[in-house]
Amino acid sequence: MVLKDTEQANKYICGHCSSEVNPKTGIYEKENDKYFCCEGCRSVYHLINDEGFASFYTKRTDWDDAAPAEQVEADEEYFETSLEVLKNGDYSLSIVITGIRCAACIWLIESSALKDERIKSFRINYANHKAKIVFNPNDISVKEVLQKITRLGYCPLPSTNIETIHDKERKDYFYRFGVAAFFTMQVMMYSIANYTGYFKGMDDSLYFLFKLLSWALATPVLIYSAYPFFQKSFAALKHFHFTMDTLVAIGAGTSYLYSVAAIFLGYETYFDTSVMIITLILLGRFIEAGAKQKGGNAVAKLLSLKPKNVRKIICEQNGEKTYITIPIDQLLKGDLFEISTGSNVAADGKIIEGICEIDESMLTGEPMPVNKKEGCQVYAGTKLINGTCIVMAENIGIDSFLSKIAASVDDAQSSKAPIQDVADNFISKFVPFVLIIAFLSFIYWYFLASVGAELSIMRAVSVLVIACPCAMGLATPLAVISATNKLSETGVIFKNGEAIERYAYVNDFYFDKTGTITTGNMSVTDCKLSFSCSSVLNLITSAAFYSKHPASKAIAAANESLYECEKFEETAGKGIIAEIKNTNIIIGSQKFLQENSVKFTAEYEKYIEKAIEKGWTIVCAAVNHILVGVFSISDIIREEAALTISLLQKEGNNISIITGDSQKAANIILGNSGINANIFANVSPFDKGSILQNAKDTKKTVMIGDGINDAIALTAASVGISMRNSTDISIESASAVLLRNDLSIIEKSHKICRKTLRIIKENLFWAFSYNFIAIPLACTGLIHPVMSAAFMSFSSLFVVANSVRIKK
Repeated sequence: MVLKDTEQANKYICGHCSSEVNPKTGIYEKENDKYFCCEGCRSVYHLINDEGFASFYTKRTDWDDAAPAEQVEADEEYFETSLEVLKNGDYSLSIVITGIRCAACIWLIESSALKDERIKSFRINYANHKAKIVFNPNDISVKEVLQKITRLGYCPLPSTNIETIHDKERKDYFYRFGVAAFFTMQVMMYSIANYTGYFKGMDDSLYFLFKLLSWALATPVLIYSAYPFFQKSFAALKHFHFTMDTLVAIGAGTSYLYSVAAIFLGYETYFDTSVMIITLILLGRFIEAGAKQKGGNAVAKLLSLKPKNVRKIICEQNGEKTYITIPIDQLLKGDLFEISTGSNVAADGKIIEGICEIDESMLTGEPMPVNKKEGCQVYAGTKLINGTCIVMAENIGIDSFLSKIAASVDDAQSSKAPIQDVADNFISKFVPFVLIIAFLSFIYWYFLASVGAELSIMRAVSVLVIACPCAMGLATPLAVISATNKLSETGVIFKNGEAIERYAYVNDFYFDKTGTITTGNMSVTDCKLSFSCSSVLNLITSAAFYSKHPASKAIAAANESLYECEKFEETAGKGIIAEIKNTNIIIGSQKFLQENSVKFTAEYEKYIEKAIEKGWTIVCAAVNHILVGVFSISDIIREEAALTISLLQKEGNNISIITGDSQKAANIILGNSGINANIFANVSPFDKGSILQNAKDTKKTVMIGDGINDAIALTAASVGISMRNSTDISIESASAVLLRNDLSIIEKSHKICRKTLRIIKENLFWAFSYNFIAIPLACTGLIHPVMSAAFMSFSSLFVVANSVRIKK
């Protein structure tokens, strides 16, 4: 059957996916006067309309290659490794959604999902089609969440099972550029012959033949190589949208069509211009895609450090172990597995047998291997250099430290820095502006300057092709990707691009003392006790054992016999109250004990005063509200602390150190180490937050800490940086996490972030300046369309090259 008109043809187009439908085999709905290619498309069409999302069909673009919707069944068992349990009990599901073809697809999926109040968050990254979904498992199951996606005709997959979109994009550009480059060389050969013949004389029939050959050779470039430009331009124009592809398509298409007409009108042809525009721009896009892929591969490289299989111990009899090799996804928490020389660790865990050397450079940046023995912690992705060990799995899958780093890198690379809004707002208005300028240029040269259609069209084409919003669009994202990779190599992971930009502006640094400026490895230097029996000491050390504070751990190290704690309460930054064997034990600062009705004799007051003068940290202990001892605790200042603070100060930054110690003790400890900084002493956790909130310029503050008592301050600061050995609470509160406990990273990363911001500004300045100068030059006819294409590609490549400088 031959379709005679558009209205009739539309009847045989699927109402959902827009693919052609055979009227004899398709599904026809008389009430809607619509055909559907399959039941899947039919059900999805009604679902979208019933849910009130009919405007989806007016928003979508790039669906010319649509395939029939297929409702697939997603088995939730395959997504177990993509689940993360959040602190509040919610689930975070990270997946990849296939079948997304345009922004309207994202709008449809997110809108449909968020209509269900049981789903708290649903965010899709258009760059890589990754989705992050937050929901409460008590309200909705993983299977129900997945079904909300599949019933719309899209397919969810675990995030580790798909090739990156940048790799596909790069391959596609390579193939199209290869075809364009080959045919362009042939076109240029005949064009040069024609130009030479024009001046030197050439037989008219041969001259005409060369024009026809140029036409034949240019056509594959316009049909195949330039197809994405035309496809996306037409799809966008249907909805009155304009993109960079619109300028390229109009510029190349105009010179091509003009040249076809010129063959038969006896004018000069410009097929070389048309194909050269496409070839140069494809070359630029290919290089850009390579840069994106190289940056985007950081996450894939991190995750690839995990082995695919693991040797799991299934039983042990008479000292003989039985092993079975299983895929890493089947490893469970509590399982025992073996690591041997040359293998990578499969999961975070604790060594229960064996001695080995492990290369942890991928986490810490330190090249020297670390000696590990029974009781030591190992991390997924690190490599065993020498030895054999048995490890008990503790954190597997997305709970491992490596996966958390990869997730943070992924979030940072896909996030948007605030400065990018400047470029985004400009680009939305830029393309229509260029189209208007090109049209006015043609009007001027053709009607007012009367130079003829040939030159008028070429000058308008030059305007279209030389304009480059791509450089503006790339200015920030590529710089953020490069910076994220460089920062991770330096030893710090930023959670998003916004934090990187904020860190570039900060100049007011606040350091926690214990565990940050100091190593946190405290020990009891001296003590004054009012008892001699070991049972009292065991009561004190047993209570201290349950605390995570470094000072408590130092006291607990003297433990001889551990008693079970019946009641335990810890007040961050002050002390603990415990009950053991019906005995009340209070351990903490002098102020904390006095607040709990413990009295201090003059003898103890004098001892405390002298200990503070020596720079020691004082921890007091009381049993049944009677003071029984005072422990003098000392800590070691990190070797790099003084130099790091000095370098930061030389760069014009203000340095402050916050501590719960007395002013006198803090002055002595820091002064002896050569650290000269503002000191906030006797500070409680809540006071730490207040100090940051009351800072002169809260937008330029950074807090570096490691403990629970730093969480408020880390949140209050413009940028919070957590130490490597921090608690989960402080890591979640921070904007960035150090991969190793080295304060020099603070100064190095600050330089990188400042350099990143400077390069972003350079990129934007170049992009704006380039267009400001190039477009007027093209209007005046001083730049040929071919040179316009070269300049446009160069503009984007300049931004790419400039962004890569961050890594150096």
